[in-house]
Amino acid sequence: MPNWVKKISDAVNPVNVDNITQLGITKIMQNPTQGAEEDYFGPTLDDGTYLYQAIDSSGTYNSRVLALDYDTLEVLFEWDSGTTEQIGCLHSDGSYLYVGFLTYPGTVYQIDLGTFTLTATWTGAIGEDSVQGIDDDGTYIYVSLETDPAQVKKIDIATMATTATWTGAVGQNVAGNVSKLGIGDSIIYVALGNTSPDPTQVVQINRATMTTVATWTGAVGQEGGRSLKNDFTYLYLGLTTATYPQIIKIDPSTMTELDTWTGNDDMRIVSFIFTYGESVFAIIKDNFDLKFWLIIIDTANMTELNTWIAPPDMLRCYGAASGADTFYLALGILPGKLIVLNTIATMSLALINEIAAYDVTLKNKVGYQQLEVPVSIDAINASETDFLNHQELYQTQTILDLVLKSADPGANTVNVKLYRKVNGVMTNTKTFAITTANYTTYFDLVSLFGQNQLVGDAFQITVQATAGGPYAITGSYTRKFGI
Repeated sequence: MPNWVKKISDAVNPVNVDNITQLGITKIMQNPTQGAEEDYFGPTLDDGTYLYQAIDSSGTYNSRVLALDYDTLEVLFEWDSGTTEQIGCLHSDGSYLYVGFLTYPGTVYQIDLGTFTLTATWTGAIGEDSVQGIDDDGTYIYVSLETDPAQVKKIDIATMATTATWTGAVGQNVAGNVSKLGIGDSIIYVALGNTSPDPTQVVQINRATMTTVATWTGAVGQEGGRSLKNDFTYLYLGLTTATYPQIIKIDPSTMTELDTWTGNDDMRIVSFIFTYGESVFAIIKDNFDLKFWLIIIDTANMTELNTWIAPPDMLRCYGAASGADTFYLALGILPGKLIVLNTIATMSLALINEIAAYDVTLKNKVGYQQLEVPVSIDAINASETDFLNHQELYQTQTILDLVLKSADPGANTVNVKLYRKVNGVMTNTKTFAITTANYTTYFDLVSLFGQNQLVGDAFQITVQATAGGPYAITGSYTRKFGI
């Protein structure tokens, strides 16, 4: 059975290359695992805890996922899929890692991030092929498939069973293994590359009913939609036209095009899109997959701010993830390599100012991490008291390093409750009881709710005494704006 294997810390050593710092590259890691000479790197994922790197086999060894330390690139865990099939995408909801395969039919593996063990597998029916993108809302994952017509599956996280399916019209199909889903409050978005000469479309789907709400359709020649990013205000869609790449800025409230960035004739394919603050970052490849660029675009007017060009021996960018001032670029070469690129050093672009304390004006700057937030409240019997409460549409936050402790409730109990939005309503999804037997413990998210972190635009943690009180509650947490 596929599982995670703990790596011995001194068994692998990331390759640090000193003579490339002038390019803004701070580290290069060469695939340290078995079969490295025959394997290449695929999708990359940053979930705030680990950097995950997919390794795709050339057929001799199994496909794998590495969990890496951000700073050292040390391999902390390695998951063996038990198959040589190609990995199409990675996604984390904070509790589970989801690995989507480009198989026929498509498959998704659910891996518990607390124990790094396989918990469940979803497999499509015959004809439901090739997983292209995965996203979640805390209760369900949404999986896009390369079918014709296109499909998006709504899958229960608890059971990994399909609960509903969106199916496109005739001619609507997902193109490319980097098609992505974006999440809004009650909406998901799926990019449809469609078959040439039909232009690309972005479909807005109601999560509750899994029906089409609205559709953006490109002009003639705007084809090959491969990457879609929702920055919680606008959509950014990457296109591969007949002559040059484009990134389209779309207003999700009206599903209309607002502005467009257009590349030059050497560029062709928009592979990945990221947003940070007021900038869009895009990985652009040429038509032969022998050259790629990292482009920074101003979201206000969709004009190019700066460009980084990969050196000639670095090609086939098959995976990318971003931090506040760092990019991780995975190369699909033999052996696979992971590049750590310092965007500030390379672009000479100050993306982040030094911050000493929380500034409310930075709420929209995805990736900014707030300093520790102390909490001192009372658990009373009459009503629930908020330990934290985040409910802001399109303002995704990640809660990290949470600890909570109660005074001795004696013969009574202090209930700690987690609320998440379910079908638009804040709902108590998990409860933890603090009693006189365990009150001396500082509880973290894992011990309280079985999660490493909370990610989303709507969650709430409350405390309430079953009787008596008040009981002093102390603790703290840190949070990052974005994922």
